[in-house]
Amino acid sequence: MFIFLRHTLSLICIMGPSIYFGYIGKPTEMGLAIAAGAITVIFINLNKFQSFSAAGVQAELKKTVEEAYATIEQIKEIATPFIWTSITNLTYNNRWGGMPPKEERKYTTQIDTLINSLEIYDPEILKALHKYNRFRTWDYYTYFITNLIKDGRNDELRNELESLRDFESTKFPTKEKIISICNKYNMNIDEDANVFLNEYIMSSKKND
Repeated sequence: MFIFLRHTLSLICIMGPSIYFGYIGKPTEMGLAIAAGAITVIFINLNKFQSFSAAGVQAELKKTVEEAYATIEQIKEIATPFIWTSITNLTYNNRWGGMPPKEERKYTTQIDTLINSLEIYDPEILKALHKYNRFRTWDYYTYFITNLIKDGRNDELRNELESLRDFESTKFPTKEKIISICNKYNMNIDEDANVFLNEYIMSSKKND
């Protein structure tokens, strides 16, 4: 019973503050909270010391650190499916109602911080992140086309730009290619469209 309570307290020490900082939108503090919580776990277990000789302290500290790492591994196992679910939901959220892009970027930054802080390198999470980045890149490309052709005209231009879009591919057209197509139809890229063009270019680089 005591061991169960100690492990529960350890989980609270690590996850509690990090969840709070994540909720209020402070990813840096969230990462620091995870690290600080892990250190706290070590000191929670120091009450098990039975000998204060140099050799005794060293042996007990080694055991305590190993238990702390075991607790962190448990947290990784718990966090991994939640992170995967969050990324997957973000990948499709704009098709289901979604959140504003600014809020979405803040949330993905928090997820990245949590992944790096816990050193989670699960293949399924990496795969989900890759898919998320690919979908979001094409989303920005779509927003660019929508803002470029606001009046519903220039169907030939729209069709040519849309023919390059493939959500299953990472063969993103370059900025030069896009501008060349626009020039072909004498289409000027206004400020609104240029915002999404730049977002698209920056996002495409994350898929390299």
